[in-house]
Amino acid sequence: MTIHTLHPDKDPNVILERCKGMYTSLLVIGWSKEDEMLVDASDTLPAHEVLWLLEQFKMMLLMSGVEMDD
Repeated sequence: MTIHTLHPDKDPNVILERCKGMYTSLLVIGWSKEDEMLVDASDTLPAHEVLWLLEQFKMMLLMSGVEMDD
């Protein structure tokens, strides 16, 4: 697997608009304006697949050497 940043932007709404129609199932994790973590997922993703996606992404980040800005 490879990490792809298809549409980088500082405005999350711009990213969401650009991604419309690209996915068959989706998991979105982010921070609300009230600093709460919010998670939305397609109803086609069972809990075990959500966990698998999270673990795969975690491993990709750990192994990729990608540095994240604070």
